[in-house]
Amino acid sequence: MCWVNARDVKLAGDPASLEVVYPDKVDVPFTGDPRWPAPQNVEAARQGDEVTISWDFFDLPLGERESENSPRYILELWLCRDGQVTFNPLPVYEATKVMVLDQAGCAEPSHGRVFLAEVHGYVGSVQIKWPPLPSP
Repeated sequence: MCWVNARDVKLAGDPASLEVVYPDKVDVPFTGDPRWPAPQNVEAARQGDEVTISWDFFDLPLGERESENSPRYILELWLCRDGQVTFNPLPVYEATKVMVLDQAGCAEPSHGRVFLAEVHGYVGSVQIKWPPLPSP
């Protein structure tokens, strides 16, 4: 997963036509830097189709982030929408709580993980204990 400032990129054509290469074709650059903790106290709760994911905030020093405008965390989520599980990377800038839509009706279970983002790559991954769908 790579994040770039849109003003530094020039695209010709339709960005929607770009091939999705992660998570099937490349690996996330993990740093394994022992100075930074993997996300702590990761929890998820469901209310109907809404799943709220939360974790403890860690204030990574600015010099260890790309810039003050870079994401602090990255969530990789495989969510059920309209009967298909889709990959949804989600940058998180300041919050430590996000809400996502996860519907019933997929053959495989939804799941996800969260990473701390730092200048050299990512610290984590912490699997999110995905809350089950309500019983019919």
